[in-house]
Amino acid sequence: MMQLPTFAEFKYRLSKEFDCAYKVLPGSLSMADGPAEPVNYFERTIGGETFRKTISYPDDERLMPSVIRSVCDALKIDKSKFGLDLG
Repeated sequence: MMQLPTFAEFKYRLSKEFDCAYKVLPGSLSMADGPAEPVNYFERTIGGETFRKTISYPDDERLMPSVIRSVCDALKIDKSKFGLDLG
């Protein structure tokens, strides 16, 4: 069975193989009485159309298949590239 990637490995592959950018908007979401929280997301542009997916994990955490699948779906990436081919 294929070992699932860490978030750092996943970010690297998305950047190098699929031309995705990992971006952070500092203080984008303000809670009622608390400090604004940053928004972390991937962005990918295909044929002039931009796709985004918010996501935030520690770099050393291994991702669940459902997370990888969700990011791939949002960014229009073939899930089989990450061993998630359901046949």
